[in-house]
Parts: sequence; structure tokens; C-alpha cells
Amino acid sequence: MAARSDDGHRNMVPRWRYTGRTPFNAEHAGSPQPCKINAPSADLSVAEALWRTDPCLVHAVELISSACASGRPLLALESAAWLHSAKIRVPDALSSMIDWILKGAPSSERAWATPDTSDQSGLLEAERTIRNSRTRLREGPRNVAGWLDLSLANCVLGQTDAARRAMRVALALAPNHRVILRSAARLLAGC
Repeated sequence: MAARSDDGHRNMVPRWRYTGRTPFNAEHAGSPQPCKINAPSADLSVAEALWRTDPCLVHAVELISSACASGRPLLALESAAWLHSAKIRVPDALSSMIDWILKGAPSSERAWATPDTSDQSGLLEAERTIRNSRTRLREGPRNVAGWLDLSLANCVLGQTDAARRAMRVALALAPNHRVILRSAARLLAGC
């Protein structure tokens, strides 16, 4: 959520990443503890300030997500340790991310959070993702993450019709999930 200082209309394009490198936050699994939310932002300095003023689940996860997405995962070491010691049940992907940070994630590591910037490697990654997603979907056709990845990979390759077909399936499987709705909006905004 972003604070608004304009006429009240939010004009932003949501991020769209492969599910394997999407930092999970509280909206993926809900928040088991109430927490004051003061307009959380993907901006790392804001996430860090919120965590320092009010250490809670939402702010810890936001800081971890922002730090990893910006390629500076060690900035979230304290919040990762707090979450680990609190023994709060979190999604497996977040748990893996916390373990990775606690084991001393290299500060220069960005490969998992951001695809390679060369056009050729992005195309190769998309082709590999299509192959992997098709395999996952043969094993479990109700795998929403597989449909989202298939949609993004097809969009990267310029296969708009295939991307939209895959997104329609993801929407049919989970029509009210925020991440899927935002991914669909991103597909419609730019594929």
C-alpha cells in the first residue's frame, strides 16, 4: 500500500516477478498478530524505520522483502532473527529466505531477486520457465504459481495470447487472491 497525496487515485503498475523469487509478505498468508501499519512502502529506508519504531510481524516481513528485493539482504538480519526466534508460522518461501539471511547471505547477491539484465538470458529464463511450468502443471493442474509463471514467461517472449490464457486459468483457480489480481493487472497493463 502506498500513501496518497494526490487526488486519491492510485496510478501505479504492480511488480510482476516469477513466483520463485517473489518475497512473501503478510498479504500472502494473513497476519496472525495485530500491528499498527503506517503506510508500508517497498522503499527500504521506510521499511527499516517502521521496523525500528514498531517491531511486529508485518514490519519484519516488509523489511525482509524490501532488503532482499533491493539486493541488500543483510539489512534485514535483525528482523529475520526476530522472526526466527518468535517461532511464528510463516510460508515456506519466507522461512527459506529467513534461513538464507541468517546463514550470512552475501550482500552482493541479487540473482534470486532480479533476473539477469541481458536480454538473451531473460529469454532463456522465460523458455526454461515455460518448460518447468508445464511439467509442474502436468503433475498438478491446480498449481496457481505454475500458471502465473507460465503467464509471465509467455509475456516475456511476446506470446500475449498464451500469457492471457494462462492468467485466465490462474484467475479461475483463485479469483480473489490479491497477488493474482495484481499480476493480472500487470499483464493487462504491459504485455
